[in-house]
Amino acid sequence: MTVAEQENNTLRILCNREYVPGSDIDLIILVSKKNEEDEKKLWNIVEKYQSSRDLQFSPKLYKKKYFEKKVEQGFSFYNEVIDQGVEV
Repeated sequence: MTVAEQENNTLRILCNREYVPGSDIDLIILVSKKNEEDEKKLWNIVEKYQSSRDLQFSPKLYKKKYFEKKVEQGFSFYNEVIDQGVEV
């Protein structure tokens, strides 16, 4: 499934297949419209979970069109998200 097939906002989680203690977990959130308020909400949620668990998150909020363009251009990180990420 490609990102373009999604109608609503999408969350993909990308982490290495072999977890190493202290590694971070990339949270990729794709939205139709990106705004500062949503980014603040995201960081508040991340900080809450990081402080209550022994996990390190690395959230990234992207506009879908921007993300799709990077996938089409062949950027490896974006393609790894498509190929290995787990959609939630």
